[in-house]
Amino acid sequence: MPKISDAEMEIMKIIWNNNNPLTSKQIIELIPNNQWKTTTVLTLLSRLVDKGFLKAERKGRNHLYSYILSYKEYSKLCSKKLINKFYQGSFKNFFAALYADNEISQEDLYELREMLNKREDK
Repeated sequence: MPKISDAEMEIMKIIWNNNNPLTSKQIIELIPNNQWKTTTVLTLLSRLVDKGFLKAERKGRNHLYSYILSYKEYSKLCSKKLINKFYQGSFKNFFAALYADNEISQEDLYELREMLNKREDK
């Protein structure tokens, strides 16, 4: 899966968080502080279509952009890639690294135990 730049991720977040599909005009209106020119947004949208993250459907004079991968699907793929790349594909190794560095709160540990207990009950 191709990488998404930070700017492309901002566009994806807008599309994920709003009614799908959106026109480029609607996307531009949702960008905080009008930080990009229209041409920049159109370029980012085009890249995301080329990379396979968005699809564009022509509707009259506009393109309607919608996501192909949901946020949940994308984050799951990124998580797997991170664990494969840095922790030899082992969630245990990932968890152990976080635990050893005290990066996991007691509340997180409790929630993880609850999830594991529910899974074992199935």
